[in-house]
Amino acid sequence: MLFAASGLLDDYWATTHWAFLECFPTLFPKVKVADAAPQWPLVGVKPPGSKQ
Repeated sequence: MLFAASGLLDDYWATTHWAFLECFPTLFPKVKVADAAPQWPLVGVKPPGSKQ
């Protein structure tokens, strides 16, 4: 929530604790809230333990 409040997540997808799913869009309307955590990081970021 700190990053969202600072504006760093504006126009980006973010995940949050399930308890904040209802209030997050109201508090930070410019942040796109994902309802489930992605299994792998976004393209361009290596998964932890990757040897590539």
